[in-house]
Amino acid sequence: MKRFLTAIALAACVSVQAQDAAQFSAPRVPVHLEADHSGFLVELHQWLMQRAGIDAGLTVVPIQRATHLLETGAVDGLYPSWVPAKYHANVLFSSPLMQIDHYLFSAPGKPVYSSLAQMSGKRLGVVQGYEIGLDYTVPDLWVAYAANSEALVTMLLSGRIDAMLLSLNEVKLLQLQQAAPAFGYDSKATLARRYLGYCILNNEKGLQLQRKINHAIYAGQRSGELYQRFPQLTPIDAIKRDTGS
Repeated sequence: MKRFLTAIALAACVSVQAQDAAQFSAPRVPVHLEADHSGFLVELHQWLMQRAGIDAGLTVVPIQRATHLLETGAVDGLYPSWVPAKYHANVLFSSPLMQIDHYLFSAPGKPVYSSLAQMSGKRLGVVQGYEIGLDYTVPDLWVAYAANSEALVTMLLSGRIDAMLLSLNEVKLLQLQQAAPAFGYDSKATLARRYLGYCILNNEKGLQLQRKINHAIYAGQRSGELYQRFPQLTPIDAIKRDTGS
């Protein structure tokens, strides 16, 4: 009888540990989320998982592969994900982790643009695959694509483009990590606002993961520790907290 009860206790322990373990797929984001687990977004993920009490694995692959792994159930979730977003799977979303505001940035001392319409006849630099729902079909707007934000900065400072479309978060990272100059932009002219967080499969385990991740996000935001540890994040003050699918 004693051995039987011990076996049950061990099985329960293993079950709890399994619930606390999770696998996430992640799209590679040059510099900020690399396959060798370097970059700011990896550090943020590890920091949150530690506080959430989740033993989380992270598989960094191209975005199409990361999405496929989620939609086929090969992983428990995807990070980072737009919140909300559409996937071919029944999913949940975490609370928004960071606010992503996009602007048109100009080289120091150059004209500042407040809209795509103002860039008619101009050259706009965009990161390849940057999907934020903007319409670039402005008359005489020439769009040049770059592999990453660092390449955009080089193009801007060399005069090959008149403005670059980036998030304020990305620009802050460039200034912190690579001593990028102070670019000109209209702080009142947000072209797009999106939120990033976690996408999680909607099942019993996913509900537990969502709860733990949300608790860690809320605690870090309320205490200010999240923004102290990661000053490049934009504080989220009053946004919709509905994170259902």
